[in-house]
This record gives sequence, structure tokens and C-alpha cells, in this order.
Amino acid sequence: MLIEMKLWLTENEPLISAIVGVITLLAAAWGVLSLHYFDQSASTSKNDQNPADETAGEPASSSIRFRQAPRKLINLGISHRSQVEQMVASRTLNAIIFALLSLSLVWVVAGLVKSGLVVLTILNGITFLCGLLVLVLHASHHFTLARWMMILLAGGYWCVVQLTVGGMWGIEYFLIVLCLIPVLMFERHEVRQRTLCMLMLLMFLIVQLLLGRVYEGGLLIMGESTLKIGYVVNALVLCLIVFGLISYYSNYSMRSFYAMKNERERADTLINSVFPREVAEQIRERAPTVASYSDEAVVIFISLEGFDALYSRMTASQLVELMSKIFIRFDELLEQHGVEKINLLGTHYVAASGIFSGKPSHAAVARFALDATAAVAEFSKETHERFTLRAGVSAGEVVSGVIGEARPCLDIWGETVELAAAMQGAALGNTVVVSAQAYSRLRDDFEFAEMSASVDNAYILLREKRPATAAGGTL
Repeated sequence: MLIEMKLWLTENEPLISAIVGVITLLAAAWGVLSLHYFDQSASTSKNDQNPADETAGEPASSSIRFRQAPRKLINLGISHRSQVEQMVASRTLNAIIFALLSLSLVWVVAGLVKSGLVVLTILNGITFLCGLLVLVLHASHHFTLARWMMILLAGGYWCVVQLTVGGMWGIEYFLIVLCLIPVLMFERHEVRQRTLCMLMLLMFLIVQLLLGRVYEGGLLIMGESTLKIGYVVNALVLCLIVFGLISYYSNYSMRSFYAMKNERERADTLINSVFPREVAEQIRERAPTVASYSDEAVVIFISLEGFDALYSRMTASQLVELMSKIFIRFDELLEQHGVEKINLLGTHYVAASGIFSGKPSHAAVARFALDATAAVAEFSKETHERFTLRAGVSAGEVVSGVIGEARPCLDIWGETVELAAAMQGAALGNTVVVSAQAYSRLRDDFEFAEMSASVDNAYILLREKRPATAAGGTL
């Protein structure tokens, strides 16, 4: 029976090869159209979810499409909801399918050109059709079904080709690629599926070894020249597959590394801009509790007034831009005087010295307060709006720390903080009021005015004293 089938195939080889070739080309056209349909559907779905996508609706040139084609092919079946491990598994599936499709298509074309390969032509034509079906299933997000069909197809193809042509074609080396399947195509938690895949591949290997003993030289008898050509072709294809997989995952790993490095740098920049350097280091080191105690610190509370009248006649973006300008100026003054920003809530601004930087500088906080008052007055003149500043300063013990996990916030507590807030509440427009504790540390370098009798132990900061000349005058 087997001999009669061989004779029939040999006699009708041109017709059979032509039929298989035509069917393969038609299937390839069907696969391209199907994949294009799924790609268009995925793009439409993505644009519906993100109408502001910059690439939506833009005509793409043929060169851009050509450059994007490999990326689209390797990303088939991947959606914006896919996790990292699922993306790796999907791309591995696509890479192996494309390798199998390329190999089978090469041998279908070879069967049309060279006589004596009709059995391989039929086998590779069937493999090509099944590979396209797997690819279309994957593109339509039937990932589990496509994955197991691909495992059966790859293992069966390897086993049948080994049985058909024997072990002289280099087909046995494709076992290397098969061994990569369970490693790359399954996620870490899919232990059962990975084990089952390895058992299936082991089964294919045992079946091939058993059948190889029965048909030691293969079912087809090939000439020496054909065997050499086939061996070289299979060796080249295997090298290309392994090189492609290693190159892809190497480049992917490097891109992921640099992306992670850039994200870490952006996160560090954000943390450094929000928190003082000492606090930022503790947050990066994931300290369980970020807290400190200062027996001597200077705290300043600032409240800006005049924005309430703008809510009804300005848009939100205009108002935020206006507020941002003055608070950016405050940040610049903090940097200039070496004072530490604590937090910002609405129009209330809190800063301090001596909490994280060791010894406090009472004079630096006082200079910052005076410069901030001048900045608000200048800002009012530039915008022709009536903005005023009320500030309160106090000195003493302070407890500080970071509270919250999802949105951590730096804050300070203690009687010194409450006293500074009380001084700010007692201040009038464009004045800085200091407590008795702060006054005792600043009176030698700054001029003050006493508050009204209704407020005890509070002083208005006026200006910094000018140093005396050698003759006793002032500069």
C-alpha cells in the first residue's frame, strides 16, 4: 500500500505540487487579509478608548507602514491590558509561528521547483495552513487555544519530518527551539501548563525515536546532493531562528532596562522636588517610618490673600498659572536662603530651617520672610491685583515625618508649629509676625515693632539691621 502511494505521488507530482502551491498562496492571502482585519479592529478599539491619540486618523506613508510591519506582526494578540509576562509569551508564540511558517513556505516553494519532494510539499503546505490558523486565532485573542495548537503543530511537524526524511537533514537540531517553548511561552504562575508542555514535547521525542528505529533512513529516499542542500538550509534557518530570538530578547531586555532606569530617574527627580534630600533618601531606601525630632528649629507659616476675588472672573487654568508664578518665586527664595520647604496647601505655604539640615538659621528664615513679602508686593504691582501676605515665625522644638503610603506627605508638629500658625493668624496684610522665642534669637540682627496690646509676646519683623562702619555710622 505504501509503495503504491509512493508511485501515485511520483506520477502525479507536478499536479499535486501545483495544487498545494496554489492552496498555500491563497491561504497566505487569506491570512494577510485576516490579520489586517484584526489589526484594524484593534486600532479602532484603541482609538475609541483614547480619542486624543495623536496617531489616530493620520495617514501613514508606505515607508512608515513597512517599518512598522515587523513590530505589528510580533505584537499580534497583544492588547493594552496585557501584562508584561503575557506580552513575552505572546511575542514568543508569534516568533515561533513565523519561523514555522517561513520554514514550511520555503519547502513548499522548493517542492514546486524541484521534483521528488511532493511528500514534503504536501506536509509543509498542511503545516502552513495550520500555522496561519494558529496565527489568526492568536490575533483574535484566543491565546490559550492558539498556544496549545502551536505546541501540537510544532511538535508534530518536527516528529513527522524526522520520520519522513530521516536524521540526515539537520531536523533533529530543531529540538533546541522546541525546548525554548515551555521556558518562554508560559508565565511564572503557569507551572502546571509548563509541566504539561514539557511532557508533550517529551512524548513527541519518544515517538520520533521509536519510529526512527522502524524507519531508520526515513520514508523518503533522497539523493546525496538533496540531503546536503537540505542540511545547509535547515542549519541556516535554525541559526536565523536562534539568532532572532536571542537578538529580540536581548534588545527587549535592554529597552526594558533603560525604560526602568529612566522611570527611576524621573521618580527620584519627583521625590527630590517634593521632599528634602534627607527625607528623599529614606523614602528611596523604603524606611518603615520616616520621622525626626529637632530640639531647635525655625518654622514659618505664610498665607496669601487676594485670590478669592479672582475665582469668579478667571478660568481655572489662568488662576492656577497665576498662583504657580508666586509659589515658584517662593521656591527660588527658599533655595537662595537655604530654607526647607515643608508643604503647600491651597494658599498656605510652610517652610522651616533646622529640621533636616542640622543647625537652624534663624536669620535665613527672617530674610526669606522679608523677601517673600517684597515679592508679593512686586507681583501685585505687575498684575494690578491686590495680593497680600501674612506670615508667622516661631522657634523651638519640632517633630517631623512623612505620613501616608499611596500619597506620602511631609508634615511637622509641636507647640512651635502651632505658635507659628497663631502668629500668622495675628498678622495683618503684608506683615511678618514672630513669637517671643524667635524674637530673642533675631533681635540683634533685625529691627522689630511691637504688636498691639491685644497680642502678647508677638513682634512685627521690619527689616534687617545694617552693619555699622568703623566710625560708628551705617553703610
